Amino acid sequence: MSGANAIRPSAVGQPRRAKWHARIAGLVGLAGAVPLAAQTMSVQAITANTPNLANVASAASGDTIFSVDPSTGTITRLSGAGTRTSTTASRARVTVRCTGTAALCDSTRLNVRIGNSGSPTGRLAALSSFSVSSGTATILSPPAPGNPISFQIEPIGRNSNKTFWLGAHMTVRGDDSGLPTAGATSAFNVRVAAEPSVPATPGIDGVAIANVRRSTAIIKVSDLGFGALVRPRTGSSTVTINASTGVRTVGGNGVGLPSPLPQRAVYTINGEGARTLSVSLPANFAMVHGNGSDSLTVTLKRSPTGNVTLDGTAGGPGTATLHVGGSFPMGTATLPGIYTGSFSITMQYN
Repeated sequence: MSGANAIRPSAVGQPRRAKWHARIAGLVGLAGAVPLAAQTMSVQAITANTPNLANVASAASGDTIFSVDPSTGTITRLSGAGTRTSTTASRARVTVRCTGTAALCDSTRLNVRIGNSGSPTGRLAALSSFSVSSGTATILSPPAPGNPISFQIEPIGRNSNKTFWLGAHMTVRGDDSGLPTAGATSAFNVRVAAEPSVPATPGIDGVAIANVRRSTAIIKVSDLGFGALVRPRTGSSTVTINASTGVRTVGGNGVGLPSPLPQRAVYTINGEGARTLSVSLPANFAMVHGNGSDSLTVTLKRSPTGNVTLDGTAGGPGTATLHVGGSFPMGTATLPGIYTGSFSITMQYN
């Protein structure tokens, strides 16, 4: 009885010691895994300027493609008839961060993937030809432009931020697309992961933007014509076509004949409803005699002066009318004959 009791504690106690040692080993293994699990590679933010075309007049038909340079932010038109009225540089700056206390951030490269996200709105198409350049981050073997693109960044350090710049091709649809004007967006997504892992969703989205307006066009309704004139026998004369009324006046001793009828130039301007445009024409131009050498200098006037506002409403078509008149001096030495010339008118959205 007592002998049995002496053996029993030894038989029971040995497994208890083995079980206790097993628990100690398990706790040590768990403690060693905690710092590694705490490492997080992430896209911290997409900051600074996102790719922004600002104000763009689309083409009457077809696409217009603009390229955003990731190194400088310079935006250039690659193809199409659309025009950008702003010259401001714009690009996306992507900030990545590694958090944690172990050496993973200091020694592990970062895999990055960039591609489209969601559906574009307005007249912007999906972005294409993504490209990158280094900021504070060191990019290993920058990828050729494409969609999507993948590349690596050198280790960024523990609890540190690193940046790189992002460019792309931005396509603006033409008036013939039937898509709405005004604000337009096209989103992209940036994903990161520690090597050798493949970047996975969700990452973080950035948005390229543009304020798109209809194409502008100017249509000539009538030319500027001073009619037939008789030069003065003495002194000088000034011939004027009033831009607001179209009425011709001949000062001094000159004479204006009734036929052909004099007229101001009239133009119809088409574009985005309720928008204003700045309109420019030269201060003067030369009308040249048929002999190719003698000329008359015409000083131009326009109505309205200043900016031109189109009728209609934003998002729809609008029109406005521009009138152009002018004046020139005529004297006793003015060579008789027919004088002709031309001038150019330019305009853009404000």
